[in-house]
Amino acid sequence: MFSLKIPCRGSPEAPSFSGRPEDLRSYFDDIIDFCDGFGLSDGPERIRFALKYAPFESADLWSHFVSSSKGDWARFTSEISQQYPELDKTSRSHADELAGLKVGFASSDVISMSSLGQYYRNFHQISLSL
Repeated sequence: MFSLKIPCRGSPEAPSFSGRPEDLRSYFDDIIDFCDGFGLSDGPERIRFALKYAPFESADLWSHFVSSSKGDWARFTSEISQQYPELDKTSRSHADELAGLKVGFASSDVISMSSLGQYYRNFHQISLSL
């Protein structure tokens, strides 16, 4: 009987994710290459190995997206990528807008219902885009 010798987590042959958002795309590419090398090119297998070789904290978060992705690798990686808004230039821009809004409001000498209402509307408009 033929059996695959799949490397253990942390072994030099295994893919690894640093946990840094900027390394996420490379990790997913490594998982594809790894699975293809073993003839395991379907989505559920890729997802299984992405979870197996990810740090425990990441795998714990990512495991919540397994069922919603329905075994679709592209959908799974898209849902995971959305958990790292700092990778999206638009999200970074919105975060900068929120920081500016906070600083502007904090430096205001006058706080009124009108200014609170304006702050709330501005905050809501920016945060809904995240």
